[in-house]
Amino acid sequence: MAINLFVDLRQWEEAKVFAAGTSNIDSSDLVRRQAEWAEETKDWKKAAEMYLTAGEPLRACRIIGECKGKDWQTVMIEIVRNIPKSEIEVLETCGKFYTESEEDDYAKEVYLKLDNFSMLMGMLVRKKNWSEATKLADEHEGKFDKKVSEFHTVRQRVRRLTHARRRCFCPTPNGWLSRIGLTRH
Repeated sequence: MAINLFVDLRQWEEAKVFAAGTSNIDSSDLVRRQAEWAEETKDWKKAAEMYLTAGEPLRACRIIGECKGKDWQTVMIEIVRNIPKSEIEVLETCGKFYTESEEDDYAKEVYLKLDNFSMLMGMLVRKKNWSEATKLADEHEGKFDKKVSEFHTVRQRVRRLTHARRRCFCPTPNGWLSRIGLTRH
């Protein structure tokens, strides 16, 4: 068939023109084949763009996150911002790539879009960002899973110790917060 000849020759524009004139050729299949070719040639940006056009945002995000080419963060966040909240698997995948790469601001944006306060809290606790973790815990009380309860327990214990210290006017021992894994930011 003529379409296969155009595809084999990587003449994508001619293949698209031919496909538009024929009713029995699926243009999304043609775009997907072009995306696969771009992926084979290591053009991650073009491959991701084509997969998005073909309606495969998860595959696009995986390519972006695995390749981590120049400006991958901004390319991925545009997908996050434009994709509906119902695309949970895509958004979770993006959040995972951002968290693994320590792109905290982007990860935070993803987790907030998902209303996944547990993942956001987990990231803040791992980073020992206690002020933001406390603020998040106060704003979204009761919206966390069991993993986050450890943070709440430690936070309550620190508050009680701080209150007790202030009541008896005792100076803070040098480094007592760091010995229990907490520091002020």
